[in-house]
Amino acid sequence: MTDTQVRLPHFPYFEALAKTSSEDDPDWRSTKAGLLVLRLLDNWAMWGAEVITGNEWSVHVVRRSVTLIDDGSPLRGLLMSVLDGMRKSPESAPSEVIPQLMAYARGLEFDAKWALAADVYETIIHKVAQPVVDAPSVIKSYMALGACYRMLANWNEATAAYKAAGSLAKLRGDTESVIRSEISMANLSTSRGNLPQAEKILDRAIAHAETAGLEEIHAMALHARAEVAHHRGQYTLAIRLAYQALNGLSQPVARDRVLADIAASFFELGLTDAARDAHMILAATAQEQYLRWLSAINLLEIAATDRNQAAFEQYRHGLVNAPLPVSLLVHYHYYTGQGYRVFGKIDMAIQSLEAAVSTAAKHNLNEV
Repeated sequence: MTDTQVRLPHFPYFEALAKTSSEDDPDWRSTKAGLLVLRLLDNWAMWGAEVITGNEWSVHVVRRSVTLIDDGSPLRGLLMSVLDGMRKSPESAPSEVIPQLMAYARGLEFDAKWALAADVYETIIHKVAQPVVDAPSVIKSYMALGACYRMLANWNEATAAYKAAGSLAKLRGDTESVIRSEISMANLSTSRGNLPQAEKILDRAIAHAETAGLEEIHAMALHARAEVAHHRGQYTLAIRLAYQALNGLSQPVARDRVLADIAASFFELGLTDAARDAHMILAATAQEQYLRWLSAINLLEIAATDRNQAAFEQYRHGLVNAPLPVSLLVHYHYYTGQGYRVFGKIDMAIQSLEAAVSTAAKHNLNEV
């Protein structure tokens, strides 16, 4: 963390506003509104009810900024819920709005705004939650914070967040959260290419979850283990583990992720039509922006393999200006380079592959 970030609360929001080209941009309006709500929340947490009851004009300004978010944006309702929670019960403890804050942060994640979501989770942990009473929410926030940092390739911060979640869960005797933390640490190892370490952690987590009778957690561990198998080139095993995981997962987002991984393994086994169909569905319907991007990149790869240059260019154009997280950006460059090579555009292929190499090296994405 830089000195600027230490001095300036909610620095990611200021950074996001600076990167947005126009105040007419929907992202600018939603980011500004989020910043104003969080700053009001900070003051409420520090100074109490007077911030809300004694300063109606400031509250009105914040509420007005939220109403300017586009009607179709889920963030509008999520932010209004946070603000309404403060306005309706100004005498309550700030921890009363943790559920609304968690929902807002999750909405930011769905919208691929991981830096902003991380800031909200940090706010819950350090400014809003009461350490003892709200310990379950703190554990969940640490886990979500680690996931955001993982998407941003901030490995040290992700590791610290997952370890904090695991330590607190262990103190509380929360077996489920302890295993979740272990699975997340394994996923970090997978992201960085340390497959033996990830496999070791996950095999232990699978056995632990099965013994404890935690079906959902057992399914999560199986899915993570399927990812390791895929990276090892064990595609049949990856598909088998992924299908086992599907049986125990109830959340649509988690099931979408498993289906994306099954499609990827299908492709590696030469079942191109099945892989293409699955990715086309996910690219259009997945709740998470991340998964829509991931499927589009897979479709880019499939188009190059099919030597379908028109489809390749269609998917490439759809991704070229997208604010991809590092883990997807490096694969975008890699498969773009492979496609250009297939289509005989060697100079452009070299440029894209060099971008993949430099991005992977910069962020310690060792496997790529």
